[in-house]
Amino acid sequence: MIRRHLTLAALLTLAVALPHAQTDLSLVTVADELAADAESAARYAVASSTDPSFIYDDPEVVSLTCAGAADPLDCTAQEGASVLAQDAASDEMSIDLATLLPDITSSDTALAPDLTSASMAGDEFISSTLTETVASPDSVTATDPVLETPSLAPDGTSITVAATVRTMERGFNTRQEADYVGDGTDRFERAMNEIDGTGVVVHRLAVFWWDVQCRGAGTWNWSKYDAVVSAAHARGMRVILNPTGSPNWARVSARRTPTQPDDPCAPTIALGPFAHPDNLNAWRVFIRELALRYGSYDPIGYEIWNEEDSRNFWDPTATHQAPSPSGWTRLYCGAASQIDQVNPAPVGVGGLAVYRSNQFDRNLNNRLKNMKTSTFLNRAYTARASICSGKPFDFVGYHPYAFAAYYDGQNPLMKDTPAMKELVDVRGVMRARGQGTRKVWNTEWGFPSDFRGITEARQANLIRREHVYLASAHDAYGYFMRFSILFNPIDAPSGDIWAHIGVVWIDPNRPTDTTLWRRKPSYATWTALP
Repeated sequence: MIRRHLTLAALLTLAVALPHAQTDLSLVTVADELAADAESAARYAVASSTDPSFIYDDPEVVSLTCAGAADPLDCTAQEGASVLAQDAASDEMSIDLATLLPDITSSDTALAPDLTSASMAGDEFISSTLTETVASPDSVTATDPVLETPSLAPDGTSITVAATVRTMERGFNTRQEADYVGDGTDRFERAMNEIDGTGVVVHRLAVFWWDVQCRGAGTWNWSKYDAVVSAAHARGMRVILNPTGSPNWARVSARRTPTQPDDPCAPTIALGPFAHPDNLNAWRVFIRELALRYGSYDPIGYEIWNEEDSRNFWDPTATHQAPSPSGWTRLYCGAASQIDQVNPAPVGVGGLAVYRSNQFDRNLNNRLKNMKTSTFLNRAYTARASICSGKPFDFVGYHPYAFAAYYDGQNPLMKDTPAMKELVDVRGVMRARGQGTRKVWNTEWGFPSDFRGITEARQANLIRREHVYLASAHDAYGYFMRFSILFNPIDAPSGDIWAHIGVVWIDPNRPTDTTLWRRKPSYATWTALP
């Protein structure tokens, strides 16, 4: 490993090379960031007065075969893109359109299923003592007691459990709060205090690589994430770090996200920052720096990527690559190799989105768009056995969003929703792969309010119902849900479902005016749940 410090002359050269649009990053800020990370490159050269990319030849980021190329970064990205494209093509050709079968190979002998104790076809995953009956959906009390046996929930759901509902570690996603940092209002502090008031103990923090290095391979800016991690730590909450996405310079040109003129950090496509990288060397360096920076805060674990079984969170670019279990596994293995050297915390599968079947894009010659959740996981196990056989998944992330099943007056049993049916299949894959003792980490879920017939009161009751259901889920290996982590705690001003999924209401016309914020009934419900 070669580490070099920038001299003052090099810093001045870098300052000149940076685009004039970088008014929020002073020379001092850039110098402090680079000095703090003890990372630098041997050479910087701006391509043109309007192009923010750099020629960069740090041997940790640039491959040996590309060291002498005219553009070492682009050359290295091309190498990675070739490997990932082959992964994607192979995965797409081999998808099983009919049934889920455990394709365990000879290299998977360490993960062979123990059919004597559990099988994919057996073991009802939900406690036989938990039952539901559907009744009036919208009654709610100001505070929600812990449900004991026997009991009737305020929404009319009949609950029978052996004892008080099992405690699960509750939390929120806090990437939303990262964007409040430095906006000139009190939103960040107010939001963190509202979160703290619910008694949660964990934050799932998505760290966008785009944010940290959008200005170039030699520039690091962790400021918004520093603020969130520090604020959570001060309130006695631990973080799950969720690295995802990539900056443009870590991709081939065909996969870069358009940005606003003169601002390489402002994407014109909302999902653009989520696209996977092509430069696998640079991905490993980013993960190492993430672990070094926040390891002292004792993170609960590292969740690699977000909803990678969907194209929107794998390749929302002009190339429209299909979700690739093999390609994602390369990112996982590269990340795990770095984290294990720096901060030996659990490293696992990024939260998978719910898909009960493979979905295809008719506008792109029926190219695979989203992969059945359990199929993706099963194929990731196979890929892991050949790419990094010594590093099994420490957990499997899953996002059991069930809200669509309750739109417009629908009120099914929780076990009959697509999210819970697919959870059975996900657990089946884990057991078949010899990982029945590993946990499922529910790192994102929730229900909206004021949307498709789901009122604020109904939001509260549905949150209670799903939390209780997941807390009671178990199989032959015991209770397997580790977390219950709601999505954004604060509503947003837009008009879609994600704008109303918080437990704190805001005025959509004055979203930064915290004097208008109001706690919904779901705030009290969430706070009272174990």
